[in-house]
Amino acid sequence: MTVAPISPQPLSVDDAAAILGNKTGLTVIRHLMDHGPSTITSIIQVVGRSHTLIWRCLKDLEHAGIVSANVPEGARHRRALVYEYVPEGFIAALDLLKDAFQP
Repeated sequence: MTVAPISPQPLSVDDAAAILGNKTGLTVIRHLMDHGPSTITSIIQVVGRSHTLIWRCLKDLEHAGIVSANVPEGARHRRALVYEYVPEGFIAALDLLKDAFQP
């Protein structure tokens, strides 16, 4: 099964601040950094938040280019999506904020 990847969207300063200022989002990013590619189920088990909240957070992070979602080869359904941290997307969001607040 193939799933069309979500293309990262250009971030505004407000979007970057909202995404990087979200405690749940940062917890998800930290989980992916520490544990590597993970399913939403494994993220929920560790983070301890609702499926809906984690799903929305992952979608925001994916749109920002901070995480990517992939279906493993041979998977039969979308629940098999594996989310992976994309350091370049995180750094780009940080740089956007840094540049916006420099005098």
